[in-house]
Amino acid sequence: YLTVRTADEDAEVRQWATRLLGELPSRESAQAVARRMVDDDVEVRRAALAAARMVQGDPGAREGTRSQLEELASDGALPATVRRAAVEALTDLREPHAVPCMIQLLGDEDREVSGAARWSLMVLTRQDFGVDQDQWSRFWATNRQRHRIEWLIDSLTHESRDMRRAAGDELKSISKEYFGYYDDLPEEERARVQGLYREWWEQEGRKRFTPRTT
Repeated sequence: YLTVRTADEDAEVRQWATRLLGELPSRESAQAVARRMVDDDVEVRRAALAAARMVQGDPGAREGTRSQLEELASDGALPATVRRAAVEALTDLREPHAVPCMIQLLGDEDREVSGAARWSLMVLTRQDFGVDQDQWSRFWATNRQRHRIEWLIDSLTHESRDMRRAAGDELKSISKEYFGYYDDLPEEERARVQGLYREWWEQEGRKRFTPRTT
């Protein structure tokens, strides 16, 4: 019933139906929520993002959200605004497994979509290989089995100060750990703090942020 109501003509109905689906994690509900992340109404999109974040703890729901958004982003028959919104939604969710889709979209004929894909890759990985699909593919092949937090730790010594700053801010926000890192520290000091984060990850972080398997 709620899935159907997320497509209601009334934006307020769509908004509340979408919010409620966030309380019911499943692949079907997640796909319905994902479709609303490219809604014409800004409040519906906000509700969808909040709901999508709520269901991320469920593996099936998370995969359903990602697959639906990737499908929307890759559909060349859709308007560029819709496809870009899907790319932005995947990025807002910090979905690392969207990296292969973004690499593919780097070569899209629509420059608006390909530009959004490059931005997404930079945010998700905190790296920048421009539009070189081969380099991005090598990054993914090397790092796909690692947690995204490890990607952020790697970027603490990135050559770009902006990239270091973004990685450091996000790492502190996610981990709630602070070891005195600043993006303008001397190179040697940045490497020292990076080492402290690596030590924290091995001793505590990995256990905290890696889902348990049964």
